[in-house]
Amino acid sequence: MRKKKKEEGFTLVELMIVIAIIAVIAAVLVPNLIEAMKAARETKALEALSAYSKTQGIYQYKYRRYGTLEELRDAGYIDKMVADATTSTGESYQGFYFKEANPWSGAQLKFWYQLVAHPQDESSSDNQYLVNQAAKIWQRPWVAGTTETEARVADPAGATPEWTITGG
Repeated sequence: MRKKKKEEGFTLVELMIVIAIIAVIAAVLVPNLIEAMKAARETKALEALSAYSKTQGIYQYKYRRYGTLEELRDAGYIDKMVADATTSTGESYQGFYFKEANPWSGAQLKFWYQLVAHPQDESSSDNQYLVNQAAKIWQRPWVAGTTETEARVADPAGATPEWTITGG
């Protein structure tokens, strides 16, 4: 008598069930992963704005005026990667570009500063952030195509109501 050799392996139905299960798990996890990555990028941008604001205080104490982004970088007060993350260089920091949005210069720079962080694209963030001499970080929804120069405002709360203070 001949014995039938048992065939090993998976059937097509079993493989399709496994693939379907993996697809369902991926459909649930991928959006959460994308949102977590956005939140991490926004946190890094907020940390950079906070550090910029603190170093402006140090710079102002030492030089009796606020410094430009380049002056803060050259003095070693701010991370070079943040200072160089501008649309003019094409380099971003954690998916954000940073731009001084100061309509002031010269003697007026003594009293004012503003730094705007806007996302490189929709995958980086849904918000644009601004810090000014009040040492408060403001945010507003970012619309694709909006540039950092459109955020030039002396008083975000008064000039454009859509700006809100982050964290309350």
